[in-house]
Amino acid sequence: MARPRVVLVAASSLDGKLSTVGRDPVTWTSRADRARLFERRDAADALLVGAGTIRAEDPPLLPTPARRAARAAAGKAENPLRVVVSRSLDLPVGRALAPAPDAPVVVVGPTPGSGVPEARARALEAQGLEVWPLLGPPGDLARALEALFARGVREVACEGGGALNAAMLAQGLVDEVHLTVCPVVLGGAAAPTLADGPGLPAPPRARLVECRQVGDEVFLTYALGSGCENQRA
Repeated sequence: MARPRVVLVAASSLDGKLSTVGRDPVTWTSRADRARLFERRDAADALLVGAGTIRAEDPPLLPTPARRAARAAAGKAENPLRVVVSRSLDLPVGRALAPAPDAPVVVVGPTPGSGVPEARARALEAQGLEVWPLLGPPGDLARALEALFARGVREVACEGGGALNAAMLAQGLVDEVHLTVCPVVLGGAAAPTLADGPGLPAPPRARLVECRQVGDEVFLTYALGSGCENQRA
């Protein structure tokens, strides 16, 4: 399977939470962590985000003019392709997904016959978004990556949330994890974590590539995939 390289990017609390139970705006990361996030975004051809994150946070995804210029100077499109995974197609088209001629948005949605009203796809397309009906049985995210590769995408920054991260990890589609551990404890059994859901049937092994402290935060980089699964601590 030809697919892009996938880098999972996340910042978590000491107790492994990506946000509070109420999905409040994240204010506990540092300027250094945000710079690291922007660095990974600017190295990517596409940003991959789950529908839950869009509904809860509507995060700004496009680069500033200076970063767009830097991307162009590096031979990349000025704006990364924004890709949202949604099995329901119940998506607000707000700040995160606002379409523009030079900033396309792809919604990876369910295959026909899934029970999702066809009108939802048509409504998104009427607002300028592309809808790719690729989501069927579990294990189907690989099809979306293959389609992105065919479109010229060679690196993807996966920004979660926890459900999308878990699905990508379970299907062996993550090549690297960039995790910032922040000096805060959020708590809450229902708060989103790095990998939500029922658990991974075959937990992937990872190899530590870098560990760097900046202030009270720790920046971790792990490699996954070939050569990591059989390692033991």
